[in-house]
Amino acid sequence: MANLLSFSRIILALFFVYLIRQEMIITGVFVLAVAATTDMLDGLAARKMGKVSDFGAALDPIADRFLIVCATIAVFVLYWQQPLFKIAAALIIAREFLVGLGFVFLNLKGIKLRVSKLGKASTALIFVSLVVIFVLPELGVYLLFVAIILYYATALDYVNIAWRKINEKA
Repeated sequence: MANLLSFSRIILALFFVYLIRQEMIITGVFVLAVAATTDMLDGLAARKMGKVSDFGAALDPIADRFLIVCATIAVFVLYWQQPLFKIAAALIIAREFLVGLGFVFLNLKGIKLRVSKLGKASTALIFVSLVVIFVLPELGVYLLFVAIILYYATALDYVNIAWRKINEKA
């Protein structure tokens, strides 16, 4: 059930992109909100059902990253003339790329990081701000920058945790 919810987030992300490309913004925003909600539900379902798995633990952040990147690209495409949206999109995609590389590097070294509470909070705030952007762009972009600050703080927290784990292993 939990893995199905995570997988559905990937499918919903693709459907969201399709809807935005068709200029069906309101329907797209609804799909984005539903997809973001599955992020809260999948972990809850796994814990309640006692079905926490390594596969699910890997699939969940991949589905999150995929949805965030899809929504960020959609924001960039819709608001490409506005510099703040370009900067926000670049910051989010750069962070996703760098953190993704970091997790791959650590995995190759046999080091696994768990998603922190700060990570969950920053991802939730990114999702909320991306939804708000499509409804109230002027407010949403500022909310997104608050989320980006938290998102980068989370990345620095992961670097700190990874550094300690690398030194423990040495």
